Amino acid sequence: METIKSSRIIDRAKNEVIGFSQQFAALEQKVILGGLSNSILLNYGRCIAKIALHFRCLPTLLEEEQINGYLQHLLMGNQPSKSYFKHTVYGLRFLYRIHDLEDRIIKLPSLNRDNRLPVVLSQSECRGLFKSGRILKHRVMLCRTAGLGGSVYQCGMCGECHYRYHSCRNRHCPQCQNTDKERWISAREQQLIEVPYYHMVFTIPHQLNELCLGYSRELYAMLFRCAWQTLHSFGWNHKYLGAQVGATMVLHTWGSNMSYHPHVHAIVPGGGITLRGKWKEGPGKGKFLFPVKAMSKVFRGKFIAELTTWMRNQGMDDNDILIKSLYDKPWVVYAKPPFGGTQGVIRYLARYTHKLAITHHRIISYDARKVTFRYKNYRHSNYDKIMTLTTWEFIHRYILHFITNQNLNRVEKVNSFA
Repeated sequence: METIKSSRIIDRAKNEVIGFSQQFAALEQKVILGGLSNSILLNYGRCIAKIALHFRCLPTLLEEEQINGYLQHLLMGNQPSKSYFKHTVYGLRFLYRIHDLEDRIIKLPSLNRDNRLPVVLSQSECRGLFKSGRILKHRVMLCRTAGLGGSVYQCGMCGECHYRYHSCRNRHCPQCQNTDKERWISAREQQLIEVPYYHMVFTIPHQLNELCLGYSRELYAMLFRCAWQTLHSFGWNHKYLGAQVGATMVLHTWGSNMSYHPHVHAIVPGGGITLRGKWKEGPGKGKFLFPVKAMSKVFRGKFIAELTTWMRNQGMDDNDILIKSLYDKPWVVYAKPPFGGTQGVIRYLARYTHKLAITHHRIISYDARKVTFRYKNYRHSNYDKIMTLTTWEFIHRYILHFITNQNLNRVEKVNSFA
């Protein structure tokens, strides 16, 4: 629509202003030879054509006072956005260079960028935001709005129309992923075996939060690796099982109140496959698989050893205080009772694979200044509590859990023997 409008204005100037056709042809040739886009040609051409129509004269023949008066008129008028003023100035500069009028370029006003984010977005700023859907946080904000387009359904009987806007389909969006989640559940159900399953959680201390935020790819991979090595070593230990275990592990970076809390959930079958290829039940008689206190110490040792080596390779030599604090603090490996069936295992896991931090049903109220939501306090008998955060703090906590690195997966399946 905007392209058609610009072309009409340019064609009108060609017909009504003497010499504009030749001037626009020179502009078009310079844009094409310079490898610039067609949108630049249309934007510059539209702005220059409006100047020509306004004065009924070629812009290159106008005096400095006339150009400055026109630019002042633009700034004081009701233009849709500042982008039109910018394109006018840039278009004039481009035109003056073509006609060797370098002395006029200097006299044009300079453009200052306003980098401040407004509290309330204006109509022009919303229009600009709708065009910026390539950025992750903007796509999430535009989900199921006109900014991402949509479809129109019309009843063949009464003619009533129903508008359905497109979703962003991003894994970080709280409104999306329901269809993908059900598809994922169906695929995983076909891979499970009919045995008891255990839910284990491997957590690292909050002293490592800063490192995790700065080196998320390395630290998250380390967390997956050490959690699996711990399970693997206990599985092959004949004192506990003496067989090959399997696990599906999910990275989880938030607590119920959306605070930063990296940990890994692991769904582990209650047994393993021996060297002879036979299934062997775990020794806990359905109550536990491995002792969690022993697992906590082994997990801590493996993680700190790998972390120390990695920090040394990164040139972080001054880490004695951090390492000592990590050894002094008890690490937590939590094991829940076995699930009742395969359906419960998969549906529980899907809550972490296809949702991020918070879902809509937990948000009680919100406005421009604050957001109130419900969270579960695990330290006090899992009671539901209410928390209110400022809007900026809520957004900050939410964005903390975005994983933009496409090479980093939230889910790891290790030695699955379905």
